[in-house]
Amino acid sequence: MQRYPECMEKAFRKVSKEHARRIRKIWKAGCERAVQSVLEARRLDKDLLSSKWVERAMLGERTKAGLIAARENGRVGGRRRALNAEQQREAIAMVGNGKSAAHVAKLFGVHASTIGRIVNRME
Repeated sequence: MQRYPECMEKAFRKVSKEHARRIRKIWKAGCERAVQSVLEARRLDKDLLSSKWVERAMLGERTKAGLIAARENGRVGGRRRALNAEQQREAIAMVGNGKSAAHVAKLFGVHASTIGRIVNRME
């Protein structure tokens, strides 16, 4: 059975049968070397690859590949925490000793709701 790139398979499900048939015909005709990627296939059939479904599939695949590569390089996505683990423990202890969340927040330079979330998360 002929294997196509994952985004091409998704595209075949979303576009007309005629477009899918044309691309499969080109692929089976021995253009595997010429069509190394979906981006090169764009030159062969603009109608199919201008479809929003193919663009969306390609974008998703590129995004996932980039995130995987970043994780392999030791990078983690997302926003940094306002307080590190030691500061969080200290803030929890201060709130536990009777200080208000607003006072503790002012000492650490964060919003009172940040201290509230940290305390609620640890309870």
